[in-house]
Amino acid sequence: MSMQCEKCGLDHSGEYGSGRFCSAKCARSFSTTEKRQEINQQVSERLKKILDIVGIPCKICKKQFKPSHKREVCCSKDCKEQNRKTAHAARTKKQKELSGAKGSKGKYKRNPQSILDLSSRTVSKIIQRLGIGCSRPECGWNEATCDIHHIRGRSIPNADHHSNLTCLCPNCHRLFHSGKITEQDIVSLEKQVGDRWKEYYYG
Repeated sequence: MSMQCEKCGLDHSGEYGSGRFCSAKCARSFSTTEKRQEINQQVSERLKKILDIVGIPCKICKKQFKPSHKREVCCSKDCKEQNRKTAHAARTKKQKELSGAKGSKGKYKRNPQSILDLSSRTVSKIIQRLGIGCSRPECGWNEATCDIHHIRGRSIPNADHHSNLTCLCPNCHRLFHSGKITEQDIVSLEKQVGDRWKEYYYG
């Protein structure tokens, strides 16, 4: 019995597979024939992407080179190192521009409005430099750094304003939270130091 191959059209005995094709080659290639246009398009797009990244200019020396991956922008180790130094210098310059302190190296926050705009470590240093103790007149404890306490809590508007902050020793801090002392028994940070704290921050 003679059969015709659906791929190449040749007559064959039908011994291979189901008899639709004359050989394994025709059977494998038949499934891709209908999708040949789509496959060609995909190959073209892949080739285009490859060609797009061939011969890009180096960011430093402008020499054309073929990158090994899409993020590579420098052609050699020396150019990469120079690019890293340039980027670091640009970041440092930006930090200096954002800094509000004269002659600073970017370590100061720009124009802080409250002492709580700073880190807890910096706050402790400022309080030590100010030499202030517990704001409760009857106490005045000054053996170590006092706590910053929100007089009327944190939920009020502008809670970190110095009129709502005070320095309390650990003992008075707990007495306040337990209701043993009140707002009238303590002095706010605004009255205690005013804006003097900024001198010790920038200094």
